[in-house]
Amino acid sequence: DHLDKPTLRRIATEKTTLITARRTGRLIPGGFGNVIELDWDHSLSFRGLHLSAIRPAHWGARTAIDRHRGFNSYILRDGSPSGHAHGVLMAGDTAYTDAFNKIGNLALAVMGIGAYEPWAHAHATPEETWDMFCASGAERLLPIHHSTFPLGDEHVDEPIQRLLAAAGSDVDRVIRAGIGDVWAA
Repeated sequence: DHLDKPTLRRIATEKTTLITARRTGRLIPGGFGNVIELDWDHSLSFRGLHLSAIRPAHWGARTAIDRHRGFNSYILRDGSPSGHAHGVLMAGDTAYTDAFNKIGNLALAVMGIGAYEPWAHAHATPEETWDMFCASGAERLLPIHHSTFPLGDEHVDEPIQRLLAAAGSDVDRVIRAGIGDVWAA
């Protein structure tokens, strides 16, 4: 959701289409073949991939007075929206929300677990993330937004420790690959 311009510039090519939230297309650096804005509760199919935008509990402001930007979570599925293929939920930054409840047919939920102190109004705690993951119906959780560098006031190792405690006997549903590691089911 942060639209990191140096990263976007590195992946920009005339052959690349970028999907972004409403009212953010002008923030995207040049070089992309196409930029498509996708609003909440809208979907599109693109080259065999079906994307649906969901509204997380966050915000899209880029400055103190910039309150009109969009922000999305996404569901990605191979094929049609009614297909039986397992999908991936890319939640992005979000506070606790019921927006992901009972999505179903999800192989993976990618959800943030850090930067909740002092920003619990915008970033879920690890326990809230576990609850949202369970409510989504996903098979596995890939926790992100933690353990790399201080993002909030919590200790850098605290989010993953709290998540694993919340998972309890279902801890095997949490993907615990380190940075740069490859994980396979």
